[in-house]
Amino acid sequence: MPSTMPLSHDSLNAWLAVLREPLTPPQVAMQAWSEARTECESNPRQAALFFAGVIGDLVSTLPDADPWRHLSARLPSGATWHGWFDLPATSGATGHRGAFGTWRDGIDLAPPTRQDPRQDPALIALSMDLTPLAAAVLAASVHDRDAVAVELAAAPDLWDTGSSALRWAMWRRAVYVGPEDDLVDIAFLVWLGWSARIASGGTISEIDRAAMLGDGAISNDRYVPIVG
Repeated sequence: MPSTMPLSHDSLNAWLAVLREPLTPPQVAMQAWSEARTECESNPRQAALFFAGVIGDLVSTLPDADPWRHLSARLPSGATWHGWFDLPATSGATGHRGAFGTWRDGIDLAPPTRQDPRQDPALIALSMDLTPLAAAVLAASVHDRDAVAVELAAAPDLWDTGSSALRWAMWRRAVYVGPEDDLVDIAFLVWLGWSARIASGGTISEIDRAAMLGDGAISNDRYVPIVG
């Protein structure tokens, strides 16, 4: 039965530390990942709001010229958002290479240096393809986090979907600002609180959110694709 207790800040922040530090001992990383997963699966409503909020905020602060900010998406419910690209016929997202969600969607800013992305430090974060739902979550969260949260909360693979889409959103911002991205820390903290409030029937201040996003926005001239 889903818990009514708010998500643990300690569990989610320990997982964030693992995402930040690639040299984390494997045993520590596995424990943090497992505890965060258990935490999210115990409260799928809040977890879904948390993922949709953080992902949407990270993607919305990319340069306006970045195609990741303008993907087209279709959720399993049939809801669609038409960006710069053709709408997918089924659940998923589309970008300038067609179906979105492979490491090749990152090579405009991180040209490959190895044939296998698992051996490429710049692209290893994208070496596992996104599922169609995870791709749709990344693409649609910037437009309607509430609709995305409903889909995520009902998904049997909530954790895998939300965490993979979040990792990709973090990677994309890190290409511009480096691995020490203050907005990620702020968004984690803020959305742990906001998601609990919304899940309990409350509301959040869009004025405060706009101020946070304004501070973290990346200027449009920073998008300089290296590979088409």
